[in-house]
Amino acid sequence: MRRIVLMVALTIPVWMAAAQQAVQPEQRTNAGVSEDQPRIIHVTDMLNSTPEAIAAINEFHRLKAAGLLPHPSKTFDALAVGDTVNFRQLSLTTSEWLVRPFILMAESSVANVWLAVSESDGPDGNGHVTAADAQTLMDGLATSTPAGSFNPSAGIVVNNRAVFGDPPNVDGDGKTDILLYDIDDSRSDGSYVAGFVTGADLPAGGPGNGRDVLHLDSNEGIFRRGGVNDGALGTAAHELQHLIHLNYSTSEETFINEGLSEYAEIVNGYSGRSMTYLAMTAEQQRSMFYWDSRIIDYQRAGLIMTYLGQRSDPLTVGAITRDNANGRSGINNALGTVGLSLESVLVDFHTATLLNGTGLSTDPDLGLSEPTFANARATIDPGSIVDGRTASSTARRDTARGGGVMYRRWDQVEDFSLDISVVNEPGQIESLTLGRVGLRAIAEYADGTVEIRDLSVQLDPAVETHSFPGMVDRLTLILAHVKPVSSGAIGPTTTSDRAIYPYTATWSGGSEVTLATTQYDAGVASGYFSVPAGQRFTTRFQIADSSRMTLFDVALPIYYLNQFSGGPVDESPRDFTIHVWEDDAGLPGAEIFSKEIVDTRPNQDVFQNDPLRFLDVSLSDEDIPPLPSVIHIGASNAGADGNTIVTGLAEYADENLSHLFSGLGGSWGTFWDVELSSGGDLVGEMSPVRLTVSVAPEIVAIEDEGEVPAEFSLDQNYPNPFNPTTTIAYSLPQAGDVQLVIYDVLGRQVASLVSATMPAGRHEISVDATGWASGLYVYDLRTDDQRLTRNMVLLR
Repeated sequence: MRRIVLMVALTIPVWMAAAQQAVQPEQRTNAGVSEDQPRIIHVTDMLNSTPEAIAAINEFHRLKAAGLLPHPSKTFDALAVGDTVNFRQLSLTTSEWLVRPFILMAESSVANVWLAVSESDGPDGNGHVTAADAQTLMDGLATSTPAGSFNPSAGIVVNNRAVFGDPPNVDGDGKTDILLYDIDDSRSDGSYVAGFVTGADLPAGGPGNGRDVLHLDSNEGIFRRGGVNDGALGTAAHELQHLIHLNYSTSEETFINEGLSEYAEIVNGYSGRSMTYLAMTAEQQRSMFYWDSRIIDYQRAGLIMTYLGQRSDPLTVGAITRDNANGRSGINNALGTVGLSLESVLVDFHTATLLNGTGLSTDPDLGLSEPTFANARATIDPGSIVDGRTASSTARRDTARGGGVMYRRWDQVEDFSLDISVVNEPGQIESLTLGRVGLRAIAEYADGTVEIRDLSVQLDPAVETHSFPGMVDRLTLILAHVKPVSSGAIGPTTTSDRAIYPYTATWSGGSEVTLATTQYDAGVASGYFSVPAGQRFTTRFQIADSSRMTLFDVALPIYYLNQFSGGPVDESPRDFTIHVWEDDAGLPGAEIFSKEIVDTRPNQDVFQNDPLRFLDVSLSDEDIPPLPSVIHIGASNAGADGNTIVTGLAEYADENLSHLFSGLGGSWGTFWDVELSSGGDLVGEMSPVRLTVSVAPEIVAIEDEGEVPAEFSLDQNYPNPFNPTTTIAYSLPQAGDVQLVIYDVLGRQVASLVSATMPAGRHEISVDATGWASGLYVYDLRTDDQRLTRNMVLLR
């Protein structure tokens, strides 16, 4: 792997060692740019949904069916490179077609590259695109593609034709015309349109050019990127699939069409997107064909199409483009030729995204083989993880959406048993309900054995029992719905778009302990910061009631230099020391506890846009003295190797929570005092350590003259607004599992107040918000099948 080195030294305050530095993740070549460069906006689907384009596409297919194509060629006689011809370019601001002169910059048997005169380096141009740029683009289109492509000895046009099919060829010249111009998208937010295809170009008498045209941006797409790079070529591959698709279909699920275009970039050897959606619980659960033109929608679509190519081959996936059927039917028509179906591979897909790179399975189908996605891995929401040491049973009723997945996990459970069923809703056919079911369990036993088991299910109220005897370190349940419905049928009331799984899990060895987690981050990495030998980093935590709380678990955003550009070799040792300190006037004081940790996680490079990665360090069995009201938790290097630790960074502007210790100066300083030699700083940044404590809950059950409440309810906290304490009351008509959690306005969990089986009755719990920032908070009460939320305001 080629590494790009960019080491940025700091201008060090008097208390900090001069070796402090920022580190850079690997770049993803499909982006072609670092994160501070513009974001690409996709508009092809929108353009082809306009009345103008729909009419043009329908007219093209009418003419094609009638045998009236190709229409008389508009190929100009006796043209040579350097000649000028008028073409129509589309203004995305005004929706007008503007006639402008273009120069023929390069030609081949499969494509012509035309450049707007205004963008050329001639006397009437601004020099944005040179002849060398045009030739580089033509080489990628007609001559060769990167290693790993479908055919490295062929260009994008030939590869796309082989995999996806033929372009419309409306003018009969057998070429795709590439129009390079500054696409007028009138965007002021730094984003831009890199390219598009519109069906309005197809008919001879239409508003466009009557030719097979790719519109590519010459300003932000080429000039501001320093020339033609993989980003521009990937865009050409992406848009060419859309053009080919127009030749075969007047409609298709946008998810599928865009997913195929994302796959076209992979097929041609260009790297795929960073899969940030895998860290988002709501996106994991999303109905597959849902589309809202978000970047994460392109991620979802591209990854599943790439996985289908992994399970079959590029030609099989490319056949989806040519199939007349839409949605799941079109996919299954293609996959059926190799003995597969979407239903048969979806649970494997959701397993692959969870296990990718973990080493838990040697089955190639249960990982992602595309090198771009070596680090793509689904994360399980902390609220979906049960620590088996804190309870002995859970009961839930989860709903999986069409094509989506839910992950549930139990840690440290013994003799685990699962009773599960699926609900056959009114009006549904039993066989169809059972056909939606996709269930799998992954059991990681204490002896190192890993069992991956597909689970059968009964129609509710009957249950199927699945047992996992012995000590299980982790039991992960995958709940999927393997028959995605069309985008038009997606909705909360559509019974075919949901599979409802009621289930009860029981195990031995648990006890009733409440856990509370403090988390300042949203799971998104804003950067990375090295911690050289002799230095250490910390994050401060307020312990609301230290007399009732003990340290249970710490999640550290720990990385190592060998995971970044220019770092040591991959085999370098990876170890560190975790520390807990008392507070001394806002800075770390006397050490309470420390322990050296050897990190056994698989070594993985860090790429741009990766979600934060955490190492969980269990402290529940450690001999730690009683906690003071404020503590600092962090880490330092262990051993004498050069593979020093790196802390991930997260945006947090409420207060300056993180600190650094200088081995030279022997004193502490805050993150916000760090100044980078490049002129940057760490203001608004923190090291996003997460802390979980076990709590002896001070919960009072109150019975009103022996009466049980008639309904499930959540009262407004009192007082409200408050500072710093308030009381939350709720009522349960019957006993059940209860979760009461507080979130800030960014959706970050601030406190877990209750996570236990509670008796019927009215309950009150006191909240101490000491150390919290002023503002609006949301408290969320959940049982197995009900949920209530209210807002409260902390005023300082």
